[in-house]
Amino acid sequence: MEIDLDYIGAGEFLRTVKINETFNKGDIVWVKGDSGTGKSTLVKYLTKFRPIESIKYNGEDMMDLANEDLRERVIYLSQQSSIYNASILDNIIIDKNKQGQMKNKVQNEKLLAPIFANKSVDTIINPAVANFSGGEKQRIAFARAIYRDPDVLILDEITSNIDDKSAREIYARVNEERNKRITFIISHDDLPGEISNKEITL
Repeated sequence: MEIDLDYIGAGEFLRTVKINETFNKGDIVWVKGDSGTGKSTLVKYLTKFRPIESIKYNGEDMMDLANEDLRERVIYLSQQSSIYNASILDNIIIDKNKQGQMKNKVQNEKLLAPIFANKSVDTIINPAVANFSGGEKQRIAFARAIYRDPDVLILDEITSNIDDKSAREIYARVNEERNKRITFIISHDDLPGEISNKEITL
């Protein structure tokens, strides 16, 4: 991925920046900065929710990529990721045709071990009832993201509202998976600094 930005935002919110960098599989990029400096706008650029012509994926201009193709290659995960009123397995492996072959892998996913200590892959998650903690829900949402095997994974403040143990275990899993993709971590915490090899400061 190539990013060449001289500014972020528009109008009165326009900010001058200098990001001219090529990112490759294996890169974990810590995006940091104060509130209002453009982190959310950068995410919108990376996911094509705000059009811009200075980002390329595998040499292709992002604007030339079909949205459906881009959504498969680039996965965005926030601190308020969607959890559905369905089983743990349904929440992680959305495609029911793949659930049979993926069930054992999900059951043996070490990031989910604390959940499976007293629950199973068939346990129903009810968002209206507090039967899962915030940390458990984020573990499930993260597992869903990595099992989709994206080229680019964007983690936007995903550990800001969960316990330190869950945060560290999620970041450890990010590090284990690093060679499969480019990972952007937007965070005010210092934990990403322990695994990142590149930084963008806004």
